[in-house]
Formats: sequence, structure tokens, C-alpha cells
Amino acid sequence: MRLIKTIFLSIIFLLLISSCDKEEGQQEAVMAGITNSNMLFHNYSPPLQIQLQTDSLTEIKSGLDSVDLDLDGSFDIIISHKIPLDGNDDFDRFNFEEDNFPFIGLKTKNEFDVAYKSIEVNVGQGYFNSMSLVDDLSYEFRVDKIKKWHSSNVSYFGINNGHIWLWGAPPLLFWSYGPWYSLSNSEVYIGIRKKHDNEFKLGWIKMKVFSKGKYEIISHAIQK
Repeated sequence: MRLIKTIFLSIIFLLLISSCDKEEGQQEAVMAGITNSNMLFHNYSPPLQIQLQTDSLTEIKSGLDSVDLDLDGSFDIIISHKIPLDGNDDFDRFNFEEDNFPFIGLKTKNEFDVAYKSIEVNVGQGYFNSMSLVDDLSYEFRVDKIKKWHSSNVSYFGINNGHIWLWGAPPLLFWSYGPWYSLSNSEVYIGIRKKHDNEFKLGWIKMKVFSKGKYEIISHAIQK
């Protein structure tokens, strides 16, 4: 009798595993940089670059642009960029004001989120805190496996300018620039998703980052 019970439980266990595998198999894989007939794809030719205007009083160059990610005629992400006039050099963030400092950030609209990563920050005396920066994804990274998503309403230790940052340099005592700040001549992807009814459409943005002060958007894609 015990043997029959054991066999019965084993069969039930195998059926459950098989059911989970089928459900997972039904989920379409979305990989950064890869597109197919089930996705809306747009390639910029030439690549999109943010045009910066110079403010000689603040010694800051700034600019913004917008991207229509699902090609419906409505802009979904606003990209803001501020960089010092000598943007290719390292700079001291304490030279800037709280409302006017270098950063590259995204402001999301129309139910869009971007993938983020938590960056650990040492706040002194053995304590750590974390901040949310846009995640830098590699080619073929599984966007459908991402668990961390955020809109653009992010507060950074009390500073909130309506963006989620790729990197920023606010005049704060405890800070981390994150991975985007030190990228050089790299192709990087941003994970995106849009809420549609009770599900999410997934996609990516491909960027070419030359330095912390120079980058361009190459293409983007999202599920139909």
C-alpha cells in the first residue's frame, strides 16, 4: 500500500512539473536587441542624438528629446540631459546647485516603465542604502525575466526631478554614479514595458554610449 501511494505521489509531482514547463514555454522570450514579426521595431537613421544648448551663466549644456516607443503617434519617454561645458572631464558634484546639476534621465508616460537596478550606497558608520538607476542590459538579455520595473517618479535621497536617472551628480554627501557613468564606446540596452489591459508589452531601447556626456539612440522595439 505504501509503495502504491509513493508511486501515485510521484506521478502527481511529475504532472505538476510538466504543467509548469508548459506555462513557461507559452511565455514569449523577449531579448534585448532581438526583434521578430510580433514586435514594433524602429531604427533611427541617422541615430538620434540629443541637441544640447549652452548656458554660459551656469556653465551647463542641456537638452531634451522624446521617443514614441510603440509608434502610435504619442511620445512615451522624454530624455533629459545636462552636462558641464567640459563634459569629458571629471567634475566635482558639490560645485553644482540642488536644482541644476549634471544628469541623464528618463521621464516615462502612457503607462511605460523601465527596468532598473538597485545600487548600494555607503551612508557611513556601517550603514548602507540603495538607489534606483536605469539598468544597463547586454545584448540578448532576457527582458521577460526582469523583475525590477519603475516609472520615472524616483526620489534620490530627497531629490526628485520627475526622472529615473541613468546617472546623476547631485550635490549630496552620499552618492554612487552607477554603471552608466563610466561606460565608454559601448552598446547598451534599456528594458521597457507598457501596461496593456491586464498584461505588459515588453521591449528594449538600443543605445550607443561614447562617454558619460555623449550617447545616441540607435533603435527600439516592443511587442505588438
